[in-house]
Amino acid sequence: DTKVVPSQSLEIAMRLRITTFGSNASIFGALWPTYLLAQQDNKLIRFYDGATGLKTGSTSSAGFCISATAERDGMELIAAVMHAPTADQRNTDAKALLNYGFSAYELVTAEPEAPLPALPVTLGKTGAVKTALPEEGQTLLLEKGKAGGLTQTLELPDTVAAPIEKGQQLGSLTVCDGETILCRLPILAGEDVAKCTWWEIFAEMAALAVFLR
Repeated sequence: DTKVVPSQSLEIAMRLRITTFGSNASIFGALWPTYLLAQQDNKLIRFYDGATGLKTGSTSSAGFCISATAERDGMELIAAVMHAPTADQRNTDAKALLNYGFSAYELVTAEPEAPLPALPVTLGKTGAVKTALPEEGQTLLLEKGKAGGLTQTLELPDTVAAPIEKGQQLGSLTVCDGETILCRLPILAGEDVAKCTWWEIFAEMAALAVFLR
């Protein structure tokens, strides 16, 4: 009944912990006295730029293990190391993984190449509706240097029928790296547009008829 946990599973578990509770630094950073930090088995906390945590451990069968987390320029990384022969080697390997991640990858915001247009509205109390991207979910993790080669496809209807609710999906923005789709973002209505009543439609048509005489 020996349980074997791969490093990828450890990374997933630590990512869930961070998204749920935050990193060690965000929870305890303002509370830990210097003498407690000095006793940390995770020496990266004191010596690695941007280190935020997270957990060390060791057993005779698993060796020396660590899930190390760090953040730079808004990008958070997790390095999982298992079965290292010594604590120093564990920290060295985690540092190497984090260095690779920060040197090879970057965060890029997915945004349209041109401002999103307002869409014409049929049977609405206003003639057009503003469009917008969602407030979250626009960040992509890319290999450095690839951002300039991305392509975009903007899909929007010619017109939208009222009523329209703010936040209603009206189209999509797809970002690709070659043939690979990196993300497909919804294009949302940026405002409410009420539908004209039949009386308002009749009054507008009557006014137009008088104008054309």
